[in-house]
Amino acid sequence: MPPQDTCVPSSLTLRCPAGSVIIVTSAEYGVAQVDGSCSYTPGDCIVDAMSIVNCVSDSVTCSIYATRKRLSECNDQFGSYVHIEYDCVPMSMNDPAKEYNVCQQNSTEITSDYGILKSPGYPSQFQLTPSECLRTIHVPDNKIVRLWLSDLYVSSAGINCPNDHVYVVDNVQTFRHCGLKRYAYPYLCSSTIIIQYKTTTQSSFYRGMRMYFEIVDRSPNDNCSTGSVTPVLTTTPITTTIPTDVTTAIPIYVVLGIASPIQSFQICKDQSHTLQCPNDYVVAVRTNIYGVTPSDQCEDHDASKHCVLATDPAFYCRQSCTYMYTGNRVIPSCSNKIAAYQYVEYQCIPLKTELVSPNTTCPTDGSKVPIQIDRRGRFQSYKYGTSILTKMNCTYRLKTKPGDIMHIYALDISLNDYLKDCKENKIAFIEDGETQGSDFCEERSYKLLYSTCSNEIDMRYIVTDDSMYFSDGAELYIESQARPSDWPCGKPLPTSSSPMTPSTPIPIQTTHHAQNTSAATYPMTTTSDSYRIIIIVLSAVLGSIVVMGIIGGFSYYIKVVKPKRKIIVSNGAVNDIPMT
Repeated sequence: MPPQDTCVPSSLTLRCPAGSVIIVTSAEYGVAQVDGSCSYTPGDCIVDAMSIVNCVSDSVTCSIYATRKRLSECNDQFGSYVHIEYDCVPMSMNDPAKEYNVCQQNSTEITSDYGILKSPGYPSQFQLTPSECLRTIHVPDNKIVRLWLSDLYVSSAGINCPNDHVYVVDNVQTFRHCGLKRYAYPYLCSSTIIIQYKTTTQSSFYRGMRMYFEIVDRSPNDNCSTGSVTPVLTTTPITTTIPTDVTTAIPIYVVLGIASPIQSFQICKDQSHTLQCPNDYVVAVRTNIYGVTPSDQCEDHDASKHCVLATDPAFYCRQSCTYMYTGNRVIPSCSNKIAAYQYVEYQCIPLKTELVSPNTTCPTDGSKVPIQIDRRGRFQSYKYGTSILTKMNCTYRLKTKPGDIMHIYALDISLNDYLKDCKENKIAFIEDGETQGSDFCEERSYKLLYSTCSNEIDMRYIVTDDSMYFSDGAELYIESQARPSDWPCGKPLPTSSSPMTPSTPIPIQTTHHAQNTSAATYPMTTTSDSYRIIIIVLSAVLGSIVVMGIIGGFSYYIKVVKPKRKIIVSNGAVNDIPMT
């Protein structure tokens, strides 16, 4: 289908022919270099926008709401437009012989040119599987399999979907999905594809799985490696000996109980990298970039010289995970070239900091609920973790000390049963002077959500539909830091008439480490405050000199220059003579 573009904020309706279903293959926010432009031009900063896609029904239309969003990857500028690419995939076959049961016993390999795979009883008579089901699609070496997960609705419990899932395995990678999902698989390298399906959790809501495949010609320059394909063992942990970011020494950020500095790595074709965080920390990926280089060779990441695309990660990390780049990621916005590398920035963020949120309902008078952030803190919504949502419309006033900003990370936001339209239930961050902010309702991975412009911000928590069965509320990690001098986001620093007081030390529990230390305190430094006072004084002195110079120049103009510009001629007229 032809790509669709729309300005922000607005809505966009995707359409498919009858008998087919919409599957969005890519969605990107773009910051236009040309004012008023609503489509991509080379050089635009683009960021993955799949989080706004909510096409999960078998309707021939799907509406996407492109909200106004600040993009941290684009120097905190607001997106100008949204670019959507999608496919229309058939829901059924005219020939019943081309519809296959993924769990059919003693089944042969599938070799037809196209078809549909379904789970037992799909969609109205959902069934559990007594064991792991496997089906294989095998094609000649000059062909590949294109694959779409056109419907999946199973349980999402557990890490990496261990008990309820659909896995797609080729010779270089494994794609794991569970819960409610529709997905267009990227280019699959191998001539043999294994589909694994397993369900152990019963619910009247679940439907199972439906998948569509096509056999097409292999691209002549797909950079695919050869290798055998074996099923994934879901009960045995996978081990690896490739280099990692693991360290045995206790990092200073763990001692302080805060997030790690931003770390990064880059991998080229057929390279892997494992990263791991300390105990009680998890991986929060901040940037996931694919880069196309002028030479088509792997070069050090340089966004100013390379055509790059920032995307959401294809999988979620917890304490550790492994990245592997197969070298076959096609970037549509870079003239459909293959990315030469993958570049990732991430942090390790703590899970068990102190709670700063009250476990109460909203004030009856509609007033804002103050929440003070002293370096760090954890927010939980009312009755979080009980799978019970309560109708609420609260505004929390997050505040840290003057001169600081706050970074807000998602530990879990589950407010809308996996649907990402954010119309009924959401969290929104509203800067002072703005009426509309950034909305979030489904973020079940660890990630940086928002960085504030100043030391205060409104956070609205809204639940108007409390009938969600698979939603727990919201849990956030919030951390403050001194506002960098080159911070790209907006307003002047807040002023305060109150005298400065030394910061209160933060007690840090470290009993889980090898050291026998039960607690330690680390006072916050006041160096940045001293620098700030010096800068203010110097600015005032320089400002006074500039003002005095302007006044003196104006007096000179009135007394000396202006009289010389007028000459009286014999007829009494006044002529202005231009100065040279």
